[in-house]
Order: sequence, then structure tokens, then C-alpha cells
Amino acid sequence: MRRFVPVLIWMWTVGICLSLLLSCANREKKKATNGPKTMEKYRKPGVIESLEFHMTPGEEDGFILADKKTWLPFLQTYPAFIRKEYWKDCKKQGVVRIVIYWESLSGWKSVTDVEQQKVYDNFHKLFPKENYELRSSTQYKYVGGYGETIK
Repeated sequence: MRRFVPVLIWMWTVGICLSLLLSCANREKKKATNGPKTMEKYRKPGVIESLEFHMTPGEEDGFILADKKTWLPFLQTYPAFIRKEYWKDCKKQGVVRIVIYWESLSGWKSVTDVEQQKVYDNFHKLFPKENYELRSSTQYKYVGGYGETIK
């Protein structure tokens, strides 16, 4: 029995060392996959576009899905595009707000009417234009976030 105690302690120590090495390797692998692409959405915007759409209550998910299949991939091809968020109104059904973050106003305005029309046509195949209405469109200039100095 005495002979096995040092062997057991040695095996236990080796096991702990291996598990620590594996957990560190997994952590590094996670960092690699959460690198620049994930951080890309945290670039500071220059302009924020806010759109409010109204539709029949219960149609919000279909509207958002159609947008994600058409508008989102299209906007992601523009270098000035940062990210897009979808918000459902908690108090009113049938209201969806889309917030789009742009690096600059010029980058946002570089999207041509001809290109937009193609995306509208594809979007309307998935979600007909008779089923929703754009009620407001507002643009905001980004001036700072939490902990940032406002200029």
C-alpha cells in the first residue's frame, strides 16, 4: 500500500496539470474565435439610423426574418456599416424599431438608390409592402457612450 501512495499522488498531480493545460488551450481557442470579427460590432458609430415600422400584430418575427435575409447581408457588404439591431415594442404589438449603426454619414449615403431598390424587391417577395408601414425615420449623430467624454 505504501508503494501506491506516491504513484497515486503523482497521477493526481499529472491529472491536474493536464486539465489546467487543456483549459488554457480552450481559453486561447475561444479568444481566437471571438477576436476582431466580434469586436468589429463595437466600433464607434458616427451616425445612427433609427427606423420605426408598424404592421399587423403578430407579424413582427416574419418582418425581422425577411429583413435579416435581405437587408442585413446587403448592408454587411459596406465598410461603413457597423451593426443592426431589431427591437420589438414592449407595450404595442406590431411595432418594430430597427437601429443601424454607421461609421460615417458619407458611408451610409454611399448606398445607392438602385442598389436599395433591388433589396426592396427581394424583401417584398418575403414580406409584402402592403403588410407594413414605415412610420418614422430618424438619424442621430453619435456623441459618446458610457464613460466617454462628450465633445
